[in-house]
Amino acid sequence: MSAPATQPHTDPTGTRRPSARTSRLLLTAAAATLTASVVAELLAAAARGLGVTLSAGEHGAAHAGALGVGALATGVLICCFWGTLLAAMLNLRAGRPRRTFTRITVVLTALSLAGPLSATATPGARATLVAGHLLAASIVIPLVSRALPATVSEERFVTRPGYK
Repeated sequence: MSAPATQPHTDPTGTRRPSARTSRLLLTAAAATLTASVVAELLAAAARGLGVTLSAGEHGAAHAGALGVGALATGVLICCFWGTLLAAMLNLRAGRPRRTFTRITVVLTALSLAGPLSATATPGARATLVAGHLLAASIVIPLVSRALPATVSEERFVTRPGYK
């Protein structure tokens, strides 16, 4: 009898491999991250093309520093890394991983808007940064949440080794 899809598989050498669901989640998160990074950089390129000077500084800073090419993509990559870890943990531990992930990430997205809204920046740069946050979130959150199960059975928590 084969192991349930939620449990890690062991190959003939004894190496543990992630379950099909975990692999799907990681591939989906990687694709969503790549897509959101490209879209964020296209937004920044469009803003620069329209004459928006993309520079920002920390809240209360006297001067704003220029945001180079790749800055928005780097921010997306960092946030998606932590979001993927959150999704993987919820995939293993939450009774309703999809709902929990969606609620947490929507709240975190709203909180992340405080950065660009309070930063020392021109209105155009501020609008571009807020739009970048919202575009990235609108791509990543739905795709990753769909890769998570809506609910999991209680027996999964009992039968998984190491979980009680």
